[in-house]
Amino acid sequence: VHQAFVKLTHSGSNAEIIYVAEPNTNKLYSFELDMNVAAADFGSKSGVYSLSVIVGDAVISNPLSWHAADVDIALPASDQLAEPGLYEVKPEIRHVFREPDSRPPAMVSNVFSLLCLAPVLIMLAMWVKIGVNVSNFPFSITALGFHIGLAAIFVLYFYFWIELNMFTTVKYLSGIGLVTFLCGNKMLANIAQNNKSA
Repeated sequence: VHQAFVKLTHSGSNAEIIYVAEPNTNKLYSFELDMNVAAADFGSKSGVYSLSVIVGDAVISNPLSWHAADVDIALPASDQLAEPGLYEVKPEIRHVFREPDSRPPAMVSNVFSLLCLAPVLIMLAMWVKIGVNVSNFPFSITALGFHIGLAAIFVLYFYFWIELNMFTTVKYLSGIGLVTFLCGNKMLANIAQNNKSA
């Protein structure tokens, strides 16, 4: 024959294990089963196994299957845990997030804040020393709207620094910025017209 197989079928689970029978020098087919090596093939399933011989050849249209015997095989229990099935409950996965980076000391933050405010403080000190000339300030609605809008933008930046997020800040800035732009454009146009007429 061209091919010969030995099939072991577990009576309880219908699990099948197939081995290839090899011919010897006398053209007799045989196979050796070392249970110490092949125990993993059985998955530690003890019980009665149906032993069948399957023969195939080029001149045989359908393979010949012959039930040879029933074998009772006792296997030791496996120490490995069975893998969970597709629909069985899996163990819970707990995610551990990276710890946030440590912040600098409060003294460093305060010093940096003072350095950022230093130009404004120097400007106010110079205004007190040399005086502020507001005689040419145009007291009009557009001028007041521009300066109030500019101050509101700085206040909005301050709240963005301590409290607001970016999306809320952009929402408020779009409205305040539009009013400030229109008032500033109108104020500059009035100043240019007054200078031209003078």
